Amino acid sequence: MRRDFTPAHVTAPAAGGRVVFSVHRRTAVGALVAAGALTLWAAGATWFVAARDDLAQRVFIGETEMRYSYEDRLGRLRQELEREVTQNMVERRGFESRAAALAARQAEIEQRQAWLRSAAD
Repeated sequence: MRRDFTPAHVTAPAAGGRVVFSVHRRTAVGALVAAGALTLWAAGATWFVAARDDLAQRVFIGETEMRYSYEDRLGRLRQELEREVTQNMVERRGFESRAAALAARQAEIEQRQAWLRSAAD
C-alpha cells in the first residue's frame, strides 16, 4: 500500500480552477465509524428518553408493592404481639388470683392449726 501524504485538496487546472477533494481511505473509514457510533448513540438516547417513564413506573410500582408488603407484615407482627401480651396478662391475672386463693387458704389452715393447738392445750 502506497502512502500518499498529499494535501486533502488539490487544485486541478483542467477542472477549470475548481477545488477537487480527495479523501484517503482511512479518513473515509474513520468518518463512517464515527457516523455509525453517532447513530447508535442517538438511537440509544432516543430509547432512553422514550423508555425512561416506563422504567421509572416499573421501579415505582416495585417499591410501592414492597412497602405495602412490609406494612402488612408489620401489621401482622403487631397483632401477634398484642395477642401474646394479652394472653400473658390473662395468664398472669389467673396466676395472681390462684396465688391469692392459695394464700387465703394457707392463712385459714394456719388459723385452724392455731385453734387446734389452743384447744389441745
